Amino acid sequence: MVNLNDAKKLYSQKKYNESLEIYEELFAKDPDSFTKQNLISYSRAIYQVHVKNFSDEDELFDAVDLITELIPQADLKRTKICPYTFSVFRVLEYLMDKKEFYNMSEWLDLLEVERLDENDSKYSKSRKEFYYEYASKSSLECAEWETCIEISQEALKTVKTFAKEGDVWHKWRMAKAYRELKDYDKALECLSEVAKSKSSWFVYREFAENYCLLGDLRNALKYVKPAILAEGSPKMKVNLYCLAYKLLEEISPEIAYLHAELCYIIKKENRYEIPDELEELMSEKDDLDKNQLIGIIESYWASIKD
Repeated sequence: MVNLNDAKKLYSQKKYNESLEIYEELFAKDPDSFTKQNLISYSRAIYQVHVKNFSDEDELFDAVDLITELIPQADLKRTKICPYTFSVFRVLEYLMDKKEFYNMSEWLDLLEVERLDENDSKYSKSRKEFYYEYASKSSLECAEWETCIEISQEALKTVKTFAKEGDVWHKWRMAKAYRELKDYDKALECLSEVAKSKSSWFVYREFAENYCLLGDLRNALKYVKPAILAEGSPKMKVNLYCLAYKLLEEISPEIAYLHAELCYIIKKENRYEIPDELEELMSEKDDLDKNQLIGIIESYWASIKD
């Protein structure tokens, strides 16, 4: 007759399926005989077979549900192994990859952030940092603006060392959330912090959009210039060209119209939704040259003195 020692031996030999079969058989017969350590060992086998390399979503979720019922979350500052934590993070990684942000909060709620590991590396993220990243991103994507800000503020206070500019991205998400809350001054404060580390085109675009919403045309145009001239795909900049069109419409109609043309051709070739206003404006345009328009527009902005 098989016993728990047989299951442990098979697990140590990396025969995870055989090990799990024994654990399942014994647990079905007498769950009360399983000690805390037995349950951890059983959970590790489930993790190896059904979580680490799952075949479908149902298999993953069912396995993690079972693991979180069998054992509690361990303190990773005291132990390096915790099937509970590893499994929940496997679900979170999966949901993040699938962009299923609305389903993430229930899994994040299963974790106690105080029990997650930290590190001093600027090159690899700890689970504590991942936790705050997932929580902040999912809140932003779910339009939970205040929650996003609170989570990122907490992360900035409690995470000792951020890897791969994680702190900068928290400030970026805060800026986006503050803008949605119409607190443009705080959004600009966060963006100023972001700009100390990042000079990407989309940071300048965010400045421009906030100043536009404040009705500050001069500063909005000031940031449109570096946004357009900075390295970046025209496809990604399509809404930036739309913004430039609106800002220039009254002060320089001809050059504004070129931005509208560029916005239109990019949206059309990528099958993006085209606003009615832009569709009507470009109703008879069939021969637009995207590369030529990009060249003219970039030359225009390069000629503008700061």
